[in-house]
Amino acid sequence: MGIEPVTRPGFFFLGSGIHHALQCFALGQDPVQAFQDWTTQAITDIYTSYRDRVGADPSQEELEVYIANFAIGMGMIEHYRDYWGSPVPEGWEYLEPELQVVAQIPNSPHELEGTFDGLVRRISTGKLYVLEHKTYAQQPNIEHLERADQFLGYIWLAQQAFGSDVVGILYDGLLKKLPQPPRQLQSGRFSVAKNSGTTATLFRRTLE
Repeated sequence: MGIEPVTRPGFFFLGSGIHHALQCFALGQDPVQAFQDWTTQAITDIYTSYRDRVGADPSQEELEVYIANFAIGMGMIEHYRDYWGSPVPEGWEYLEPELQVVAQIPNSPHELEGTFDGLVRRISTGKLYVLEHKTYAQQPNIEHLERADQFLGYIWLAQQAFGSDVVGILYDGLLKKLPQPPRQLQSGRFSVAKNSGTTATLFRRTLE
């Protein structure tokens, strides 16, 4: 019947907010504040749109998915900022955030269009890479990423726009999970298990 949900799914909400925050980070702004401002406005817009379409306020249960994703996103982007301290790793140069590219497909009346999260240069080689931010719930398989249609298409598209210096994707994956303090063992010591989901900073704070 073509019935659409009144509100957008929570994972779209989180992903859009993270992308916005990282774009602002590339422009020299505080990504945590950018995420907070974006999500606050987005939840307000969702509330208003719901009232316009339904004629009543959304229930607390219907808003919980956005509130939960807001909390996770704030933790993710704050950890990202504190851990990396820069929108790209050392040895890379940010050229342009969030750019849209269109190229004619050879021997076809069609065009390929894509929106890149950014374009970066590896300083040591001068080669260009498409920057791609992704949020994920499970660690992605590197082999699958190397064969991903989206990434291969993006590289081809960027080469049409910027030349043969474009050689790959700079993949930036963000786990959709907040860091957890290390578990305290019966001996009084703290677990050093590699799969504990903690960070060096949080581990140090817990010890203190």
